[in-house]
Amino acid sequence: MNPEDGVATRSMKLRRIAIETAAGLLGGALYAAALAGPCGPLCWLALVPWAILYGRPGSRTSIAAAAPGIVLYILMAWRSLLDYGVFFALIISLEALLYYGGVLALLRATSRWMPRVPIALRLPVLWTAMDYLFVRFEVFRGALFFLPNPLADWPVLIQIADIAGGLALAFPLAMVNGLAADLLLLLWGRRSPLPAAPSRRTIGATAGATIALLAGIVAYGLARIDRFEPPNGPRIALLQPDLPHIVGRPLGLYIDELYQTCQRVPAGAADLVIWPENSVLDFYDRPNFYLHDLTWMARSRQSHVLFGALGRAKVDPFRSTDSALLLSPEGRIEGHYEKIDLIPWAEYFPFESLLSRIAPWLNILHVKALVGLQGYFPTGTAGEKATLFPYAWQGRPLPFGVVICSEAGIPGRARSEAALGANFLVNLVSEGEAGGYLRRNMLRVCSLRAVENRRPFVRVGNTGITCTIDESGRPRDILSGERTGAEFNEPGILLARIPLPSSRRHAGYTDLGDILPAVCALLAVLALARSILPHLGRIGAFPALLFCLALLAAAVTMPGCLGILRHGRGDFDSIFERGVTAFKEGRDNVALGALERATRLSPKRVEPYRYIAEILRRQKQSLHGYRFFEKRRDLARTEPEISAYLGYFQQELYQKSAAVESFRHALDEDPGQRLALLWLSVLLRDSNQPALLFPYLDRYLQLHPDDREVQGLLGEALLDQGRGDEAGTIFDAILEKSPEDPDALRLKGMLRLSLGRLEEAGMLMARSARADPESVVTRYNQARIALMLGDMQGCLRAIEALHELEKKGNLHQ
Repeated sequence: MNPEDGVATRSMKLRRIAIETAAGLLGGALYAAALAGPCGPLCWLALVPWAILYGRPGSRTSIAAAAPGIVLYILMAWRSLLDYGVFFALIISLEALLYYGGVLALLRATSRWMPRVPIALRLPVLWTAMDYLFVRFEVFRGALFFLPNPLADWPVLIQIADIAGGLALAFPLAMVNGLAADLLLLLWGRRSPLPAAPSRRTIGATAGATIALLAGIVAYGLARIDRFEPPNGPRIALLQPDLPHIVGRPLGLYIDELYQTCQRVPAGAADLVIWPENSVLDFYDRPNFYLHDLTWMARSRQSHVLFGALGRAKVDPFRSTDSALLLSPEGRIEGHYEKIDLIPWAEYFPFESLLSRIAPWLNILHVKALVGLQGYFPTGTAGEKATLFPYAWQGRPLPFGVVICSEAGIPGRARSEAALGANFLVNLVSEGEAGGYLRRNMLRVCSLRAVENRRPFVRVGNTGITCTIDESGRPRDILSGERTGAEFNEPGILLARIPLPSSRRHAGYTDLGDILPAVCALLAVLALARSILPHLGRIGAFPALLFCLALLAAAVTMPGCLGILRHGRGDFDSIFERGVTAFKEGRDNVALGALERATRLSPKRVEPYRYIAEILRRQKQSLHGYRFFEKRRDLARTEPEISAYLGYFQQELYQKSAAVESFRHALDEDPGQRLALLWLSVLLRDSNQPALLFPYLDRYLQLHPDDREVQGLLGEALLDQGRGDEAGTIFDAILEKSPEDPDALRLKGMLRLSLGRLEEAGMLMARSARADPESVVTRYNQARIALMLGDMQGCLRAIEALHELEKKGNLHQ
């Protein structure tokens, strides 16, 4: 071969790769601009570069050419969410490469064995199928950017969604994109004819079908859109607090929301006050806290209150649910819904059940890695079913449904609520630093849900966009922030009415669901099978078998080798004494090594374990502590102290139900085991189980009557149970010995607050704050008391002090 020919061939190949990569980048940029940017009309042409690359007859373009464009789309559309961490960015990118790369690979495959079928017929089926599958199997349950979303900017074009669903609108959009690609290829074919390309007649017929489909969509939209002004519905007050939702800091967020509502919503101005998701970033049933204040607000404002909070999971009182609750002015919880589609790692901990059974150590390592990465452990548990909120207005029932956060992007959730008989739908959202593009896109998604089910939609966001949407998908009232009038990242209250339809209309989609997208998904699966079946069986199993055998051999031999390396000489007493001496001198690492060696020499001697547990507690090495005592589970069955240590490290790693069992086992063996009594009492208080708590507290105080901390814990438990006289006796006894005890002063102030003696409660809280100025819960109580007294300036000062404490990381409660 002539060297010059080789150079020319390589040059042509590089030129082709550069052109294909540039086309892939253009496709990603157009797609992101259409879906996430202000250029919604681009949705009619955004897929054309990708369609030409992979849909032209006999295409051999590598999927790698589209990868830079897909990554560019992720960076443009999801850039604000990438701040949530590298892990989130990696998963989102891999998902996008899988779904978008997969649909383009299928488009290329069909171009080889269906070359005479126009792209305008193949692309709609594949793209609609991808959107349908993406919304069901996306890892984070937040696949919010779909091709049809920009159509919500033209309400006439989305009215057909009440029959076919919003996802089905990807079909006509992809059809137009495919037709544009076919026409461009047809023009190109005049210069360089393509092999086995669709005929002009076929493309002409496809163009006619596309025009007819679009004309039908427009005609249906013009006939179906509601042209009448909606009648006045219930008066609503929608709170957009614009506050950071940070796990572990519920009090500052909550009391600030309470202050904003009381300041901006006059009494009798609203029939229903609505707060966003996670307004109470804590268990709402915490005694003498949230429901007490919310009931006061509901009564003073003469309205129901719908708010987002953490509920308790049915199977585990230490685990939470992402809930929406409806509170009546009388203080009754009249309805609740638990979010079904939780976000893994952010709202719930995935693979916990599986890993706990097959590899407990890996599950604990997973816990530590996650907490180290994001700073908290997600305790969420998924809800089971859609529920209806009972509500009446002007003497007639007006039940409604709620979807929480990203569930608005899942058509089936709103559809289930509508099928139950909801008259309107509410979307509670906590988007944080999501960015304007995502918020506007979510607004489009809510418009599609409104049309699909012919139900008005109310959207309430922590940072925006907060608005009402009528049943034709048109935003009606949109909150403008107090500072500059911006729609997001500013606090405000929207006083509006729910835009009930002028007449109740049925939506076929509510009954039928996503039939067209499901059919497209079936066809796409058949195309996938047709593409990959010829390639199966080419990968040999022998290399994989050798690798597995090598791993098995390593797993069998490694523990023995490590045991030989760790084994050393020495007697128990001398090694134990060496460890204790190092512990007393503060050389924890030296002490830990010696004491662990002592336990290997004499595993049943309890003394070393006490020092080991204290060192690991002091160094906050929860994972090390858990793994160490988990390996001694057999010893824990007979030694209650070891069982108590195991329970402590279990609770530190969020295995709180398992910790309760360990503590109870320790107390079965030794009813007076001090550590188990203390730690179990704290756990039962946190899980709001006072009936189970009192026997353990009584037993502890019989053995240790002078423990002031546990005396206060008993008094607080009595207060939570409404046994104020008994609680007051305990608080007075503590204050008699220590008149400025901050916890006793605070608890006595809460007792006065529960009795409605606000001035006395305020004075006690002021004394508690002087004694312990770093107490977050004391500042919270000062704010709520000032608010109930009508002292708005005093409330604001207490809230500002509370926020400052939380910013410093002082979460002492």
